[in-house]
Amino acid sequence: MFTFSGDGKATARKGGTEKQGSWSTNNNSRFNIDFGAKTDANKPLGELTDDWKVISISGSQIKLTDDNASSAEFLTFTKN
Repeated sequence: MFTFSGDGKATARKGGTEKQGSWSTNNNSRFNIDFGAKTDANKPLGELTDDWKVISISGSQIKLTDDNASSAEFLTFTKN
């Protein structure tokens, strides 16, 4: 589960494990996520550390794509 608070803090939880990160936006067209370096020790959360382009935002979902078009990566967060 991911939590994005209004003060730019991000939390990832799975079972009893929790990892802190941060998030920010840039003119509502970019969604920046930082859970630390992209290393083997920090997988899979390090893979989220990137600048994402916003595809759409609704009350229950944020759809993102990597800002590097050649990567063809997509990310969707859905509110429970």
